[in-house]
Amino acid sequence: MNVYIPNLPSLVLIFSSLLITSNSLYAWANRHSTGIDHVLILSGNAIWLFALGLRLGTRDMEFYLDLNRMIFVSLMMMSWGVFKYGISFLDF
Repeated sequence: MNVYIPNLPSLVLIFSSLLITSNSLYAWANRHSTGIDHVLILSGNAIWLFALGLRLGTRDMEFYLDLNRMIFVSLMMMSWGVFKYGISFLDF
């Protein structure tokens, strides 16, 4: 049984997730602060694009539901990164 059948939109999303992953690694290596806000946002976005790209090409329902869970986790990562980034501007 084929779990993933590649098509053009899914391959574009997977390729862009690889580009964002390299961008997040570059942001982590050249960070000027101790926070991981940008890395959380970029890695969450990369996971989201990768899972969405795989989800467009899947025909297996269990794999589809696992990818939905991965998308929800990546959305939580991005939300937490945006929250930490917003809080970093406040003086507590």
